[in-house]
Amino acid sequence: MRLIRTSAWCEIVEARDRDAIYTYLDKPFSYPVEGAIYSELYRTHRWDGRVHLLKRTRAPGISFPGGLFVEIEKMLAEAGYAFDVDDRRIEAPAMSTRPEWVGPPLRDYQSTAVTLAVVAGRGILKLPIRSGKTLTAAAMIQELGVRALFVVTSDLLLRQAERAMKGALAGITVTTIGAGSWDDTGDVVIASIQTLQARLKTRAFARLARSFGVAFFDEVHHLQGKGDSWRDAALAINAFHKYGLSATVESDPTADCESGDAWLRGIVGPVIYEVSMADLMRVGHLVRATVRFVRHAAPPIKRRWSPIVHDEAIVDSPDRNGRIADVGARYALDGWRVLVDVGRVRHARLLYKALSDRLPPGRVAVLLGSTKAATREQVIDAYSRGDVWVVVSAILGEGIDIPAIEVVINAEGGRAKVAVEQRMRNLTPAPGKRGAVVIELVDTHHPQLAGWTGERLAIYKAKNAFDLVVDPMVDTRPT
Repeated sequence: MRLIRTSAWCEIVEARDRDAIYTYLDKPFSYPVEGAIYSELYRTHRWDGRVHLLKRTRAPGISFPGGLFVEIEKMLAEAGYAFDVDDRRIEAPAMSTRPEWVGPPLRDYQSTAVTLAVVAGRGILKLPIRSGKTLTAAAMIQELGVRALFVVTSDLLLRQAERAMKGALAGITVTTIGAGSWDDTGDVVIASIQTLQARLKTRAFARLARSFGVAFFDEVHHLQGKGDSWRDAALAINAFHKYGLSATVESDPTADCESGDAWLRGIVGPVIYEVSMADLMRVGHLVRATVRFVRHAAPPIKRRWSPIVHDEAIVDSPDRNGRIADVGARYALDGWRVLVDVGRVRHARLLYKALSDRLPPGRVAVLLGSTKAATREQVIDAYSRGDVWVVVSAILGEGIDIPAIEVVINAEGGRAKVAVEQRMRNLTPAPGKRGAVVIELVDTHHPQLAGWTGERLAIYKAKNAFDLVVDPMVDTRPT
């Protein structure tokens, strides 16, 4: 039999015992669907209740995502199957001018990541927040010397990545796809996954998908949970090298297959290099943070948990919001730069008003999805200069690099591990920075919230990278 290899979809063809091979390969690359037992197809034995990354084809053959090629090749060899490999990956021509490195010297872990990734050819680099993932990708582009596609998950990250690439690589062109633009002419193209997904069925996308030698997917863990649309766009990119970048991705080929893990491995491959947050703190590349759990006096809510109760307990709680505003204002008045992280627009507006009532005019800003891009830039610049002391934001999500941030207040609560880790956007060392503080609320006014508070505390403890304080008193001034 033959294995036809591409970076998008691979295929096993001319397999005499295809069904036996499929049965052998299928289990590690399929996963159960929650609630499948209620499906008519499942009840009538027309579906086994699982999603299968491997598909039978008419050849007769078997197709599978390109990121699984190395794993499947190894499994077939270990089982004693004889096969030839027909490598049809597209090698894009080298850049006409090799990029000149004008960025800062790479740190030791960044250099190691570049070396290992280039040798591996594809896979996931698991590097902590504020560790310079885009700079690492830029160094890989210089090393490979081929046209590069760098895919991001928001327009804010689009501009940030564009600036980072231009600041690290000279002598080449950097263009963007997203935020109303489609310029695919650059040596390096920065693209939003939303724009690529929207053009997935077009000739422009088909041409784009085969015109790069290397593709990077920033914050690649997002491809775990965004359904078929983002995933299909990422899979269709047929670059010779494909890499994922993330601080929070979980990918373990030895564990039972789960949906997110399976598709990440299918798109880019397994984790090939990992550095912990604690490691970078020990050598001074990240600021060690203090995580303070502060109490508030919100009255108990005894009704069953629901979206309405969530809004009452989190978004509209005067006691909880007042506590957040008191803590934020106290830090701001003592000269700390504060970011209040929220999940709802109404919550952002309520906290903006509460903080504005406690601080001098012009010292508090709010950033929402409706805020114009130019206004966002102006607010971030004013915040970095110190003219704005507090930013309340529902959009300064993961990957956004603002070194001036010193205090992050988690106003939305929750329990998601990814959100907890990505929220720590104040760990970048910067001149004049006093330190890094994360404020969490001790939410005990509903059993659901109490459980989430405990889970967030457990996440911080497991990292072994923070100084944890649970405040017994009302005063939360910096110590």
